[in-house]
Amino acid sequence: MANLLGIPKNQTGYYVLAVLMCVFIVFPIQVPHELAMLIDSNLGKIFVIVITLNMFLSHPIIGSVGIVAAYELIKRSAGHSKRAAGIESRFIPTEAVKMGNLNKYNQFPITVEELVIKQKIPYSFNISNTSSKATYLPSVEDTANAVNISDLNRTIR
Repeated sequence: MANLLGIPKNQTGYYVLAVLMCVFIVFPIQVPHELAMLIDSNLGKIFVIVITLNMFLSHPIIGSVGIVAAYELIKRSAGHSKRAAGIESRFIPTEAVKMGNLNKYNQFPITVEELVIKQKIPYSFNISNTSSKATYLPSVEDTANAVNISDLNRTIR
């Protein structure tokens, strides 16, 4: 059989790959969901870029078509992981629902203890009363010949 296109026999695979990538670029072929979820991650995008750069190093035509095909692959795979998270988010309650449940379960009747504490006279041991004077004097123990700092400051000046 005659070689109609003039393609060398050792490079036939490259040209078949270029045609397949062109078909992927031109036609709206859907990426399988599982593959799209893998590619939609950061690691998947890095993997696609590394493979594309390796194709560019092996053959320049394959690499140039591969860059466009990789772009299309990443673009068509975008949003699949968010869609999967959306499916699971239907079953996860929102924060408002959780707070509503907590408020519903935390409604208790007023107990006897709360009534007694509410009716009790306010406790006021920290309130300073200026009209009353203390009946005690502070006591100083043995200071072991320590000097008062205020007296020390006066002697230095």
